[in-house]
Amino acid sequence: IAVALRGTAVAGDRAVAETAAAATAALGPQSFATHYARGAAMTKKEAIATIRT
Repeated sequence: IAVALRGTAVAGDRAVAETAAAATAALGPQSFATHYARGAAMTKKEAIATIRT
């Protein structure tokens, strides 16, 4: 969702890398990749609506 809001992934941000690593460990690589892609494909309007729910 953050990628959808910013329009790009944050490269080189340690906190983002740590969060992504923790999510990958919790979900598994394939599930994380699927959910990441789904969030990244959202429009800003969809991302904001998701956050509000």
